Amino acid sequence: MHEHVKGGESAEQQILDELLRGKRVGDLPPHAAQIIGTLVVPKVDQKNYYVQIEARNGTFAQPIRLKRVGGEWKVATQVIVVPPDGKPPTFAGKPVYKRIDEGFPLNNRGEVDW
Repeated sequence: MHEHVKGGESAEQQILDELLRGKRVGDLPPHAAQIIGTLVVPKVDQKNYYVQIEARNGTFAQPIRLKRVGGEWKVATQVIVVPPDGKPPTFAGKPVYKRIDEGFPLNNRGEVDW
């Protein structure tokens, strides 16, 4: 799916605006994925994104941390289940998915700052 860029807005801003409004992906079979857009990371040394996914089997939160190390992007991300009681998610429990690239900068406790 390719969409035309509206006059005066960057493609990144249009995708962000659309995602903030909520992007309906539709039904997906198990273990499937759907690309809903791409973002160009600005010319910075770090960038943080936060994704929230609502599905029939629950709501999930995914912080994505990008840091440039030695000219290469390193990624740390995890997916956690959002409590159904409406309380904000905490990242203290066991994630359902976690990836931390080798060489991703950690804090003084040896952890990612989520």
